[in-house]
Amino acid sequence: MVKGEGGKNNYLGVFSQVRGPGVVSRWAVVTVWVGGEGEFRQRLRLSDPLGDPALEPPPQEFRLDGPFTPASLILLLERTRFALPGVYTLEVELEGRGVAGRFPLLVSTVR
Repeated sequence: MVKGEGGKNNYLGVFSQVRGPGVVSRWAVVTVWVGGEGEFRQRLRLSDPLGDPALEPPPQEFRLDGPFTPASLILLLERTRFALPGVYTLEVELEGRGVAGRFPLLVSTVR
């Protein structure tokens, strides 16, 4: 957790580790966009430790009504298979504007 603008808490990578390999029954990706105006599309991509695609859900459309009005997107994912142990990469892209961020997700071996 880090303190953001105005003293608000920002939770980055709260759940950044998965015990596996195996299937995760349910998990979510939450993004919050601010600082723009108009219609946008967010794309998410999850790559396995070898760099191969593991998951690419459909894009999510959202609207920003001004520079200080946030848009929160919640993507619920079910029955995701993490076939290999290692570091997966979640890439968040704002269509037409490139990659906004890459985040690691560690899948560690259950002992």
